[in-house]
Amino acid sequence: MKNNKNNLRFATFFCIAFAAVIFHCAMPVKAEVKLSRTYVALLLGQEGKDTYQLRISGTPKGALVVFSMENENIALVDETGEIAALAPGRTTLTCTITAKDGEKTVKKVSVQVYDNIRSITLGAKDVQQNALHKNTAYALTYTCKTVAGTNKNIGNYIHYEVLTAAGESTQDAAVDSEGNFTAKSYGSYSVSVYAFQSSNKYKEWAADRGKYAGNVLAQDTLVLTVTPTSYRIKTQEVEGFCVTLPIKYEINVREKTKERTAFSAQVKNSAGQNAISNLQVMIDKVEEEQSYALLLSVMASVYTKGALEQSWKSAYNAQRAAVKNLETEKLTAGEREILKISYELTLRNIVLNIGGDNIKISRMNFVNTLYTWYDGNYHISVTVTDAMESLQPNISDAARKMVDNFTRAESSQTK
Repeated sequence: MKNNKNNLRFATFFCIAFAAVIFHCAMPVKAEVKLSRTYVALLLGQEGKDTYQLRISGTPKGALVVFSMENENIALVDETGEIAALAPGRTTLTCTITAKDGEKTVKKVSVQVYDNIRSITLGAKDVQQNALHKNTAYALTYTCKTVAGTNKNIGNYIHYEVLTAAGESTQDAAVDSEGNFTAKSYGSYSVSVYAFQSSNKYKEWAADRGKYAGNVLAQDTLVLTVTPTSYRIKTQEVEGFCVTLPIKYEINVREKTKERTAFSAQVKNSAGQNAISNLQVMIDKVEEEQSYALLLSVMASVYTKGALEQSWKSAYNAQRAAVKNLETEKLTAGEREILKISYELTLRNIVLNIGGDNIKISRMNFVNTLYTWYDGNYHISVTVTDAMESLQPNISDAARKMVDNFTRAESSQTK
C-alpha cells in the first residue's frame, strides 16, 4: 500500500514537471537585438566610403528605435541609421530600442573617421628641375593636402613612376623607395607620384589601371631634365625692357611701335632647327594703371575651353583641337601680381605650310602657359608654348625665370 502511494506521488510530480516543460517550450523565445556592425570606419571625401547604413535586426514589433551620436562634429546619424563622416576622430553611436511595454535595449557602435588625401604636389628638393646630372641622386618631396585641410601624409601608400617626356617606359631613370630620383642617361623624364589608401589598393590598380582607376586618391607629375652641365643665363635688353633668358635662347623682335613691343624667344634643337617650343612676349601701353582684379575678369572671359580650342584649331589648320586641365593661378614676383593660365592642348590632323610645302602632322601635344600682369602703364603677356621637346634648358623653366626678372631698362639703370 505504501509503495502504491509513493508511485502515485512520483507519477503526479512527473506529470506536473513534464507539463511545465511543455508550457515553457510553447512560450515564444525573445529575439536578440543585433546591429550589422559594432565598429564602423569611414574615409572623408571618398564617395561610397564616407557614409555607412547601419542595419538593425531582432527589434520587437512596434518598438521605437532612436539613434544618437556622441560627438556630432565627427559624424552624424539620421533617423534611419545612416552615418556620415564630418571630421577625423573617434566617437560613439548609441542605438536605443524601446519596446511597447517600456523595456529598453541599448546598443553601441564605435565610429572611426579617417582623414583622406585630396591632392598631392610633387617637387625636387633644392635643385633646378631642368639642370640635373646623371648618376646623382636627387631627393623628391611631396606635400599631401587632406580633406580636413592638413598638409601631411596620413599613412597612405605612395607610388612613383618614371617615364620619358613622351610618356614611354624607360630603364634609364628611376625613383627608389626613399623617394630619390636617379638617371643613367641625359634627357627629360616625366616623374609621377600617386597616392593610394593602402598597398592593396595600389596592387589592384597596378594589375588593371582602367578597372581600378578610382583607387588613385591623388596624383601629380614633374618633368626633370638631366643635362651634361648647368646652363648659363644672361640679361638681355629688348627695346627698352630687360629680360633674363638662357644664353642659347635667341630673341627675335617681331613688332615695335609706339604702343606695342612684341618679340619671341626660341632655342635651336640638336639638328640646328628652331624648336616648336617658344616664348611669345607682347608689351602694350595702357593709358593708366589697371588692377589685377580687372585683368582676371577679362582673361577669364577670353581663356575658356571653347574659345581656346577654336583659336588653336584655326591657327594650325587642324581638324580637331582638344583642351584639358585649364587652370588659373595667382603668382607674385616682388610686388607684381601675376595671373598664370595653363592648359594642355592636343591638335590632330594638322596642315602646316612651310616654304610653300604643305606638311601634314597627325598629332601634336603642347603644354601652354600664359603669364600676364600690369606694370605701371604697361600690360605684359608672356605666352609659353611647350611642345615637350627635350630642350636644354626646359622652355617652361626659362619662361618663369624670365617673368621673375622682367624689368624696364630705364628703371634698372636708375637703380
